Amino acid sequence: MIKKILFLIIIANTFFLYSQTLLFNKRAARVADQVILKSTVKKHAELYQISYDQAFEHLLEEELLYVGATIYIDEPTIEDIENQVTKEKKILSLKYKGKNQDLSDEEFISIILNNNLSMTTYKANIKKSLWIERFLNDHYDRGPNASLFISDEDITRTLEKFPELGYEKEGVELSMIYFSFYNANGNRIGEYEEEKKRLQASVCLEDLKKGVPFDELVPRYSDDLISLNSNPPGFVGILTLDDPRVTEKFSEEIVTALKNSKGLIKKVFETVYGLYIFQVLSKIEPQQLSVEEARMKAEDFMLKLQEIQRKRQIRTDLVKDLKDKIEIKIY
Repeated sequence: MIKKILFLIIIANTFFLYSQTLLFNKRAARVADQVILKSTVKKHAELYQISYDQAFEHLLEEELLYVGATIYIDEPTIEDIENQVTKEKKILSLKYKGKNQDLSDEEFISIILNNNLSMTTYKANIKKSLWIERFLNDHYDRGPNASLFISDEDITRTLEKFPELGYEKEGVELSMIYFSFYNANGNRIGEYEEEKKRLQASVCLEDLKKGVPFDELVPRYSDDLISLNSNPPGFVGILTLDDPRVTEKFSEEIVTALKNSKGLIKKVFETVYGLYIFQVLSKIEPQQLSVEEARMKAEDFMLKLQEIQRKRQIRTDLVKDLKDKIEIKIY
């Protein structure tokens, strides 16, 4: 009997050590008590189409900021989390049911579950994001340069350095239908779902070629919440074609097509973000701005640039500081 018990103890210990070894091998890093799994890094790399090392560094920074937030910033309340859930629920209701129809709790939970999340995990992710956001905003708001100022001399120098700011660049007034490769939680959909999107886009384009009105097909297909609820549906507004935000999101092929087309562009364009069908409503010809308009444009340009640079620097400085204070274990 004693031998049998000892044998069972040895088996149990062996299984425990084996399971611990498996868990250890699955880990990429540990930040304080937060574990980053290798599988999470791989998924993050696939989602953003970056290297494993880049994904690992980003996740490491996020965990550092989260641990820092838990130390220095008050925990988001249940009310804070529920308010954010309500906001996201409204966004999802626009996406899945239209402007005037609310999602029921059952429908909302079903969407969460379809994205491989439990409601507990979903709320935990919201809490974590809120905590990090408040941590970064706290440092930004109380920083020495929280109130940005642009002098007349700064504006003059900027216009001398970037004379193109004195012109309204070529643009288009645009409508679009967007088929996203990402679900409501920002996770990339699978290959099978991507193929379904490509088929939907192809069918949509054929209907448009047959004369079905563009704004009738937007509610049926589009995943872009803003243009989906524009008037008319699908309306994006005016895009300046050399705007960095446009050139970053759209491919060179898309920008060229927008420049050279009028009306429905009879092609489905694919990017890392998803699929697009465009309708160019009108062309905006380049024109020179007045002195006052040019200076206002230059000032706005500098304010946005300073804000972006300062926020990036604050994040970089915080991560560097936290690396010296928080225990990190790389496996």
